[in-house]
Amino acid sequence: SGDDGFLELGSAGTSNVVVLRADGTSHFNGGNVGIGATNPDSPLEIESSNDPLLNLNKTGGGNAALHFEHAGTDKGYIYVDTSMNMHFGNTSVNPTFEITSAGTGIFANNIELSNNKSINFKNTSGTVKSILSVDSSNITKLGDNSSSGVLQLNAGTAIFAGSVSGSATSTGS
Repeated sequence: SGDDGFLELGSAGTSNVVVLRADGTSHFNGGNVGIGATNPDSPLEIESSNDPLLNLNKTGGGNAALHFEHAGTDKGYIYVDTSMNMHFGNTSVNPTFEITSAGTGIFANNIELSNNKSINFKNTSGTVKSILSVDSSNITKLGDNSSSGVLQLNAGTAIFAGSVSGSATSTGS
């Protein structure tokens, strides 16, 4: 209302360069803003001898998020949900990439980078159908959702599990 406090600063030939209002929108329209920085190089620069943190604290419901726009149109976002999963997305796919609280990376197109040294390929219902992995003995396995794999590669030796059909040609010894 008209009785609420405000601070308004301007310079010669301009007005409203800095406006701080107690009950409404405030703005800085005079250049870069530095928090802990005396010569900021960008519209907002945070500088500290400690870790220069930017905290987004959502105090109720929903997620704390960074949204990205281009010419006023939403283009993408980054947010962390209440289960500590980090989501990266755009306006077409929600999310395009996720890092779970356990450290697993999941792409929107059913490819999962697991923290147990594997790449998992899922069907449309989210069930893992094939896996490319490296076990604790550094044996590379390619196969279905079994622990043994269908093809194992170990120091130049290939081991097949199950039946093999078709033909093969040896090109070496």
